[in-house]
Amino acid sequence: MEKSFIAIGVKSIDDSINFYQSILGFKLDKKVKPSDDTELAWLKDKNNFIIELIKKKNIPALNNKNSSITLCFSVKDLKEKQKLLDENSIKYENFKLGNNEHTVLKFKDPDKIYISFIE
Repeated sequence: MEKSFIAIGVKSIDDSINFYQSILGFKLDKKVKPSDDTELAWLKDKNNFIIELIKKKNIPALNNKNSSITLCFSVKDLKEKQKLLDENSIKYENFKLGNNEHTVLKFKDPDKIYISFIE
């Protein structure tokens, strides 16, 4: 079976795993350390969307501040997600798309990758 996923370079594999589990509901599928300078982890959500986290010691400091990538997740209850972000002191933007058809919460992961919840 073919699988699609996104790979993200991270500063801390454990901080990123915690974030994606606690905020986005992903489950850790596998974590490996193939060499002394590389750690990898794969996380899956309930729809089997996979995020691969990559931590390499010898890579220059990550700077996703101006990244054009946004991971978007459709949710049923945006107020519940807003409460989760508030409880975890995660700063976010709240805005409407189009003709006010969709409300969006946009925030960043620990490595400054944009994430959106959309209702």
